[in-house]
Formats: sequence, C-alpha cells, structure tokens
Amino acid sequence: MKHNHHLIYGLFVVLLLLPLSAAAQTSSGSGGDAVAAEEVLTLPILDPGEVIEDSFSGNVTAKLYAFNGLAGERVTISMTQDADSSLDPYIVLLGPAGQVIAADDDSGTEFLSSLIDGVELPFDGSYFILASSYGFVNSFLRSNEELEEDLAYTLTAAGFSGTSETSSFRYLAGDLFPGEVTTGNSTAEEPVIFYVFNGRAGDVIDITLTSDDFDTVLHVFASGGERIAADDDGGGSTNSALTGVELTEDGVYLVFATDLYFIDAVEESSSFDGGMFEITLEVR
Repeated sequence: MKHNHHLIYGLFVVLLLLPLSAAAQTSSGSGGDAVAAEEVLTLPILDPGEVIEDSFSGNVTAKLYAFNGLAGERVTISMTQDADSSLDPYIVLLGPAGQVIAADDDSGTEFLSSLIDGVELPFDGSYFILASSYGFVNSFLRSNEELEEDLAYTLTAAGFSGTSETSSFRYLAGDLFPGEVTTGNSTAEEPVIFYVFNGRAGDVIDITLTSDDFDTVLHVFASGGERIAADDDGGGSTNSALTGVELTEDGVYLVFATDLYFIDAVEESSSFDGGMFEITLEVR
C-alpha cells in the first residue's frame, strides 16, 4: 500500500499561506517539488473582472477556472446562462488544498443563474472555480452520450488582485502511479483531495475510489480544465469506479477524490461525512 506524496505545483514569489490542516497533508510525503504551472495545467487563470464566454458541449458538463487572490479580499463570482440556454448553472469555489470556500445554485439576478457574492478569501494563494450545472455537478454523461445542445454561459470573477501569469498558480496535490494503492483522508476542512497523473492520448484508464466511511465521488479533468469523467456509485455500494476512460490528449490530468456531499462540507446541517479512502489508477 502506497501513501500519497503531495506535491506543490507552480511557482510563487512568496510562500503560500495555508491553514495548518492543509500543511498537514504533506506530512506523509516527501515534501514535494515546485513545478511550473504551464508544465502541469493549462486551465484559464482569470484576471480581475475578466468575462469568460464559454459553453458545455459533447459530454463535457463541468469546467475548471482559476485565479490568485489575497487573504481578506472579497470575491464575487457569477455564472449566467445564455437567454436561449436550458442550463441551470452551479459554481463552487475551492481553495488550493481542496477547501470548499463557497458554492451556489440560484442566487444570481437572472432566473437559475448562480452568484457567490463578496465571499472573503481566507488566505493568500490560488483558487479553483468549478463551473457546472445543478444536474451535473456530481455526475457525467457517458462516452456514448452527448448533450442535446451546447449549453452556453458567461462567467465573471472580480474582487481579487492576483496575476493571471501561469507561473504564479499553484495548489496541493498528490500523485497517482498506475497499479499502486494510495490512501487519503477527506475532512470537513479539506473535503476535496487533489491528485494528478500523466496521461497519453489513446491511454485507457480505470480509477477506483473506495471508503468504509463515506459515499465517494470521482472527478477527472484534462489539463485545460474540461471534466472528462465523473462517477458516484460505479464501484458498487457507495464506492466509485471509472472504467475504460480513453484519454484524448497528452498531458497532466487532475483528479478530485471526495465525498458526494463535499459541496456542503462547511454547513452545520451538512450530510458530509468524509473519512479515509483508497484510490487506485490502472492504465491499459
């Protein structure tokens, strides 16, 4: 059994200030190396006030965006569907160690649109925005299914001062090696555990996520931020399994290992349980 070795990806001119619980994730690893973000992920890193016009199409029903912010800054993020779109937006703000900072479904000014309004950033560092829909935030269209229409939306984020240079973006993640079992712990403070692995176009992968403590869910993102697979109970009972996922490009892939109720982890009335888990990657 192999314990995960957490790495810090990207270069930062100052030390990233994280809660003690985030720093504790590295205690079982080797300390990690600094790797330039452009060598790892190519997802959009936003400038303050930047307007992103994008859409979900094919079998992609979630995307990741990112920005750099400072503790105390109050960030506003909105996701609004196009007027002729049937999309029901859903947004989640994640910290660099898998903290759920905020999430929203229908608080926007337009019907069904999402708004995270003036949430205070808890520390200096890099943040992920998960953009999806209410129906697909934890689920995925299978490879033989596609959306009936492109679901267009506008995403904006403001209130932060960080640069959009890719060399400034970094986050905490573990590495997955084919055939090795990696253990992790999903907690209320850090419900989403990030992992990365190197893939090649044409590789066919299987990923399993099992836990005796909680209802697991898996998300897999390509380096550009498109979610290419997700699963809740494909491993039987409350365990997750992705089987026969064919990779379409060379690059680094990002995995979320988490609880089905990770979005609610910070709520007092949450159904989030969390706990220990095992994750395994196989490449055919």
